[in-house]
Amino acid sequence: MIPYFCVAQSMKKNVLNILLSVLVSLAVLFLIWIKIRDRVADIDFGVAGTLLFGSIQTLSMLLLVFLLMPVNLLCEALKWKTVCQPLYPVSLGQAYSGILSGITAGLLLPNRVGEFAGKALVLPLNTFWKASALAVFTSMTQLLVTLLFGFSAFFYWGNDLAYFLDISWIGLPWLIAGLSMLVLLGIFFSVHKLGNLFIRWPRIHKIMMVFDDVHFAMKIQLLSLSILRYFIFASQNLLLLFAFDVQVPLADAFFLITLMYFIMTALPTIVLTDLPVRGSVMLLLFITWFNWQQLPVPAHLEVQIVLVSLIVWLFNLVLPAFPGLYFFNKYSLLRKEEK
Repeated sequence: MIPYFCVAQSMKKNVLNILLSVLVSLAVLFLIWIKIRDRVADIDFGVAGTLLFGSIQTLSMLLLVFLLMPVNLLCEALKWKTVCQPLYPVSLGQAYSGILSGITAGLLLPNRVGEFAGKALVLPLNTFWKASALAVFTSMTQLLVTLLFGFSAFFYWGNDLAYFLDISWIGLPWLIAGLSMLVLLGIFFSVHKLGNLFIRWPRIHKIMMVFDDVHFAMKIQLLSLSILRYFIFASQNLLLLFAFDVQVPLADAFFLITLMYFIMTALPTIVLTDLPVRGSVMLLLFITWFNWQQLPVPAHLEVQIVLVSLIVWLFNLVLPAFPGLYFFNKYSLLRKEEK
């Protein structure tokens, strides 16, 4: 016969899980509504409707951008599955659910740091801190790729940057970019030595030793998947720019997008404030491009850019958060620790 206190404890945890899920759901829905309302308040809906539904080609592009969303998440799930194998093997389905849980957990914390805990919850609780360290590493790998592509824009826009910043030596932006890329890659491929920095703190050292299992081949695989993922969400932006007839050459548009993501890495945001910041940075960069080219800024450029940033934000971050609510509840910290 099961003791009464065990039943009561189990019921208490179930109630807390349900309450947590409901509160997170209500908070997410309310804040999403607030941010979308504020962002689209000044949009000309007549122009926006024409851009969105004006042709079959545009609707086809929207469908393609939407279909790229699960592929984008699949790349992240493959990264998580790969890096977890030495610590605790997980299936691709478990890894995918961990990614969705992480997106939900990251909604309300600066720079989506909650994603680390959300990913880690898919593993047994006794591996939580080591798993969190690995989750940080996978996110840092994606950040590394974002920075590398951002610095590559320095090479592409080197002449313009030197002129814009009034730098006498035109090669300075290229030198800064090249050295920065080398330093970043050096740090990335030396992550297995990270544990040695904490040898005086045994508990932290024990956690950091998890990086000993991140071997060179695994780093290459994680880096490759991060690059593929970067091209996927960059392609989503490019497809929407094309769909909404933003007349910027493909190469220029790509490197403007790389600069946008590069700048976004330095701005402290949460997912729910990410939208206005993303749209503002993207709009500023495209207006600057038209000014550099001595071209008139298109009349509806703001609506076009706002729609691009809104759709990419909704598809990649908001929509996955809803199924993520289920997995966040399933992998709650309130569950029993596995032996």
